[in-house]
Amino acid sequence: MLSNSVQTHHEPNPENLKAKRRVFLDEAKKALFSGDLRSAARLFREISILCSDLGDHEMAMEYFTRAEKITRLLKSTQDAILRA
Repeated sequence: MLSNSVQTHHEPNPENLKAKRRVFLDEAKKALFSGDLRSAARLFREISILCSDLGDHEMAMEYFTRAEKITRLLKSTQDAILRA
């Protein structure tokens, strides 16, 4: 007997992804300006994923690189504090 419910896979709506990316960009800028670098790095990683999902791999790499730079800065700062 066949089930009445059919599961389908829906591709994400590009407009929804773009809107989410804009929100994350605003949040990332706020995090940077307030000094919350961990949040900024996390948001830039999320933005990178959204860009990739949208097929904009160049921008995805740019935001991934930003996240990595911030992460390295945090790590080097943490290491410097521990050595002091």
